[in-house]
Amino acid sequence: MLRMGDAVNPANLPAGLDAYAGYDDGQWPDFPVISAQHPNVPVLDITVVAINKGTCLDIENGDATIDQAPDWYKKRVAAGVNRPAFYTSESNLLALVTALSNAGVSRYAYRVWSAHYGVGKHICGPTTCGSSVAADGTQWIDHGGWDESLLNTSFFSGSPAPNPTPSPGGDVQLPTIRQGNNGYWTKSVQALCKDKMSQNVVVDGNFGPATTQAVKNVQTFFKTNVDGVVGPETWAILLGM
Repeated sequence: MLRMGDAVNPANLPAGLDAYAGYDDGQWPDFPVISAQHPNVPVLDITVVAINKGTCLDIENGDATIDQAPDWYKKRVAAGVNRPAFYTSESNLLALVTALSNAGVSRYAYRVWSAHYGVGKHICGPTTCGSSVAADGTQWIDHGGWDESLLNTSFFSGSPAPNPTPSPGGDVQLPTIRQGNNGYWTKSVQALCKDKMSQNVVVDGNFGPATTQAVKNVQTFFKTNVDGVVGPETWAILLGM
C-alpha cells in the first residue's frame, strides 16, 4: 500500500510519503509547487473543472459532477492519459461507476479515489467498509492541514504525473517569476499569497500589478527584499520553509 498526502497549502505536507496530490486549477492550484517539492515520487494532478486537462477529476459539491465524468474521461484518454482517475465521496461511488458503465467505460479502465472518513485506515470495498464499489485508493483522515490517503500499489502504474527534473545537486529549483510571467506557477503564487496573509488575490494565472503588489505585501511583512519578484527567498516564505 502507498501513503499519499494532499493539502491546499503545500507547506503543510510532510516529507517522506509515497505520493502526493495537488490541484492544477481552481482556487488552490498547488500541483506545480508540490511537484517541485517532492520530485522523486508520483504527484497526482487534480482538476476541478471538467475540461480537457488533468489526470484526476474532482467530483464534489461546487466542482465537477458525475454527469460530466464520461465525457471528461473520453477526452483525457484521447489526450493520452492512461487510466484517468476520479475523486469522490464513498456515497457517490456507485452512481459514478454506473454513469461510466452506461457510457461504455469499463471499471478497469479508470481509477477511483474515494473519500471516506471515520472508519479507520482502509481502501473502500465490500470487505473493508462495506462499499459496493472497490476503490483504488481512499482518503481516510484529516491530519489538520493535510489529508492522508491509502492507495493500492498499482495506483500510479502506467500514468504517473510528470515531475520537474532535479538539478545535479539533487534539489529542485523553483522558477523565479515576476510580472509578465503567466501560468501555473503564477496561480500557485497567487493562491499562496491569499493563504499567507488572507489577501484578496484573484487566482487567474496572470502576473500583473495586483499580483506584484500582493507579493510585495508578503515581502514587506516578512522583512525581505521588496521587489515583487518571487525568487528563492520569497518562495521559502510562501511555502513556510
